[in-house]
Amino acid sequence: MQSSNNHWEEFYKEDSAPNNPSPFAGWAGDRINPTSRIIDIGAGNGRDSKYFSTMGHQVLAVDKYSEPKGKFFHHKGEIFDMSDIKCDVVYSRFFIHAVSELVEEDLLSYALRNSHHLFIEARSDKNEEGFEYQYGEHYRRLINFEKLLEEMWLRGFHIREAHESRGMAKYKDEDPVVIRIWATSPPYKK
Repeated sequence: MQSSNNHWEEFYKEDSAPNNPSPFAGWAGDRINPTSRIIDIGAGNGRDSKYFSTMGHQVLAVDKYSEPKGKFFHHKGEIFDMSDIKCDVVYSRFFIHAVSELVEEDLLSYALRNSHHLFIEARSDKNEEGFEYQYGEHYRRLINFEKLLEEMWLRGFHIREAHESRGMAKYKDEDPVVIRIWATSPPYKK
């Protein structure tokens, strides 16, 4: 199994990631208030950040291994160097299953302190053994849906929507079980 650092550095150098917005970006975009300030954590090549930017949002795209491309602010490096940055939305697609539990906890703490809305999409632990991944083998910490919801609820998040299913993140021949969560932090805003 390739280390995550090497995998993602090589992946973004190859420029093989899709450039069109993910289905999750469309789903989240339908739920985000107009002209919101969004931080896209683990933005990759910036495809979802670019989508949100074209919708009139102010976007900060953050990724440790790439410099997202588009007309929005971006930051390459450690994500929690931004602990004082406030936003309306923290958006995290396919990030928490690629990092340690400690980094996941940091993300949840950051979102609770600094934003009103949190959108998460991650691979579920319901994916069966031997599942063929489109981008090969690298570190993945598959996420338990019920455990994540309980952790978020105990921290004080209000779960607005939560889904665990196939069909939400299809790519080529791959159709993994994924988790989607929309949560708000106090004070709850629509």
